[in-house]
Amino acid sequence: MKGYNALKDITKQIKIFNNKNNSKSKRAFDISQYANRDSLILKYITDNIIRPWGFIAVNKHNVTEKTLIGERKEGPKGITFQTINSDQYTLSNKGYLDYTYSRYMLDIGSLSKGVLSFERVPYFEVLEVDDDNDVDDLLTKRIKLVNKILSNSSFDSYTEEEKQQIDLSVFDNTEDAIKKSVNYMPYGVVYFKDVNEEKLNYNLVIAVGENRKLASLYSCEVCGDVTPYMSFPGRGKRLAYFLTETSNAIVKKITDNKVSITQGFRSFPENIESGLPIDLPSMIGIALFPWGVSFLIPIFVIGLVKEKEERFLVMMNMNGMKSSTYYISVYITNLCLSMLSMACFIIAGMICNMNMFIKTSIVVLIIVFFIWANIQVAMAFVLSFFFSRNGTALIASFLIVLLSIVFSLGLIEIFETTNFYFIWPPFAFYYILSILSTLSVSKINPAYQLFNFVPGNKVFTATMFLIFDFFIFMLLSLYFDAVIPQEFGNHLPWHLNIVSRIKKLFNGKDKIVIENADEANKNPFYTEEEERAAKTLEDDDVRAERNRVISGKYDHNSPLIIKNARKEYAPRVKGGKPHVAVHSVTFAVEEGIVFGLLGPNGAGKTTLIHSLIGVYTLTNGYAKLAGFNVKTDMDQVYKRIGICPQHDILWNDLTVEEHLLFYARLKGIPQDQEEASIVESMSSVGLESFRDSKVKGLSGGEKRRLSIAIALVGDPKLVFLDEPTTGLDPDVRRLIWGILNEISQNRTIIITTHSMEEAEVLCHRIGIMSHGTLRCCATQLRLKELYGSGFKLSYSNQPEKYKELKEFIINLLPSEYKAVRDLTSTSIYEFIPTKGLISKLFEELENNKEKYGITDWGISQSSLEEVFLSIISDDDADAS
Repeated sequence: MKGYNALKDITKQIKIFNNKNNSKSKRAFDISQYANRDSLILKYITDNIIRPWGFIAVNKHNVTEKTLIGERKEGPKGITFQTINSDQYTLSNKGYLDYTYSRYMLDIGSLSKGVLSFERVPYFEVLEVDDDNDVDDLLTKRIKLVNKILSNSSFDSYTEEEKQQIDLSVFDNTEDAIKKSVNYMPYGVVYFKDVNEEKLNYNLVIAVGENRKLASLYSCEVCGDVTPYMSFPGRGKRLAYFLTETSNAIVKKITDNKVSITQGFRSFPENIESGLPIDLPSMIGIALFPWGVSFLIPIFVIGLVKEKEERFLVMMNMNGMKSSTYYISVYITNLCLSMLSMACFIIAGMICNMNMFIKTSIVVLIIVFFIWANIQVAMAFVLSFFFSRNGTALIASFLIVLLSIVFSLGLIEIFETTNFYFIWPPFAFYYILSILSTLSVSKINPAYQLFNFVPGNKVFTATMFLIFDFFIFMLLSLYFDAVIPQEFGNHLPWHLNIVSRIKKLFNGKDKIVIENADEANKNPFYTEEEERAAKTLEDDDVRAERNRVISGKYDHNSPLIIKNARKEYAPRVKGGKPHVAVHSVTFAVEEGIVFGLLGPNGAGKTTLIHSLIGVYTLTNGYAKLAGFNVKTDMDQVYKRIGICPQHDILWNDLTVEEHLLFYARLKGIPQDQEEASIVESMSSVGLESFRDSKVKGLSGGEKRRLSIAIALVGDPKLVFLDEPTTGLDPDVRRLIWGILNEISQNRTIIITTHSMEEAEVLCHRIGIMSHGTLRCCATQLRLKELYGSGFKLSYSNQPEKYKELKEFIINLLPSEYKAVRDLTSTSIYEFIPTKGLISKLFEELENNKEKYGITDWGISQSSLEEVFLSIISDDDADAS
């Protein structure tokens, strides 16, 4: 009666409060203002009050079970203390449900009216089903219905089936429906699957689910003028209720009410501790851990992009390294760095005594972090293909990591209900970190251990997704490497020519046909238009060179032999013709010759060189370098040629010796010969004193000499120099020209240059290209003879003898001379000499210089630059 008296006192307090606050807008009564025992009693009651009811499922095909179950319908409401003793429950057929205890649930809402009102519980709804699936369907439909109520859906949106499950007329509005929704969510379902009372064999299935939205909504508030929200107990309390209630009902029935089990719930005593209720450092770590294990992703990405931007990979490819070897070495290096980072991360966490590292199973941590280390490397490979500049890669990869962390923390609740998001590796990994961190600081659940890491566990599922993601990302890396266009090299279409490959496989033509020298001799031009253009552009020397090479009348030991080399690119316009960069180029260069390849920008000379050294693949034609076919024996070619690119591709933090040693090993030089090869290369370019100097401390000229030294490693018989002195000052250029003249004695050198002076100093033979076609190919003298303007006679004289000297000179020169400059003190005449004229001029001018007052004179041939300008027109210079 003490509890009853306390409730009566509280009822009076509530009535007084309501009289003072008649506003309909005041909906809740705050009992926190009453710091007395009566208030605490009411608070405890409202927090623990339950309204038990549920579904009882029986097999519709078993008549005996339906008879044994009995029934327990919803009891009357509005029962008072005065009428409780007179309230009687009549047994229907003495089934199990009839023997459940009658209890009376307090109607908190009645307190606002100054009375105590109760409702008899429990009650059950008996349903007939076929099997377990019907039970699941039943609960699923009810959960969907309650969720719809809680989402504040309009009554008009309910289907007929939903209206049959619930009487909408009892709700004043959608808000009222939300308050009363707890009355429509059963505590669970008891399925009497198989019952044999004679043998005391009971096979029951109890289905108890969780509805967090419902549980969090009904937080046991005490309302003033409205019916209060009713609490929805946790899953454990409801399961305990059904277990005890069902077992007690069965015992009472089979003993004819002679034996009963009294059950109830009592709160555990709590030990209240002072201080923070959470482990603050570990909770902060939940947000910071992802940063600590993801910072390497941007670093790996910018490392790959930098080597692509600085052309290190291209340089290594041109010296014999396969791309697969490069990527494998980068993978191993980055994996070691990532694993070292993970190890430091775990050790630091243990030293700092952080719960996740000292409570979570170390085996689980090692497994998860090892997989993540591999994922970081794979992700970096994929991301690197989408960037060509280092700065862009850094910003973009950092943003990707940032957004992944932010979204993963914000979507943690979604990850609990679906696995779809785990297809993005950071989401899966950050979810694992969050779970491990949360469990490690939880005062309810134990930290994650190895025995938890089993199929069906969410952390295990996320880990399996990480493994799956790793293989997907590695396949994407291979695919992107094949199809995404890069600055150098070839790429396949997005479909990888799969259909044509399958056709070749089934037709037995899957072997690659390599064009040989004999095949290359045929069809030097591929269209009539190209043939006409070639006849117009090529001079007689080029045609003679083609005939010489095609007929085999050349030195077959020549280091460079090219026959009808052709390079095409995809059409610039969809459906158009392929863009031809090199048209049927044919020539051979003998040993000890320096061959200069000249031409304006877009002429095709760089494309030709890149096709020869393996950066691109020839579309048609035949090329033999250092005795090996470029289509079949490129590995052997790389060991026997040297390449100096137009721009220095050097590592700043490596020394001169380390560069030469690296490329010596790429070319396969035996270990016992490495030292001698390095010394020989350095001495060839005069870098012996810079052996231990780092590249970042070298001048521009010294770096250029190092690039040439790299090309000379292994004493190659064929060396390609792409504009070796571009951008250097005149003194350094002269120095490098001297070096090149010395090293050209025993090897063949191919030089591309825009400097006519350089070509005059270094080259024995010169080829000039435009529009992808070799326009001329001959020695300097031959080119000057064909395309030069002849010779120039220049002299200085005493002004008083100008007229008689001019008359004397004109009588010596051919009639078709041209006066370039005609002044009283200096004159220049241009002419094409007849046979023996040059020697005659030397003799006459030297014998008569005093007579005619000649103070200085000279005869020079046309420069190579003039020859070049006479061949290359403005249209050629604009070619691309």
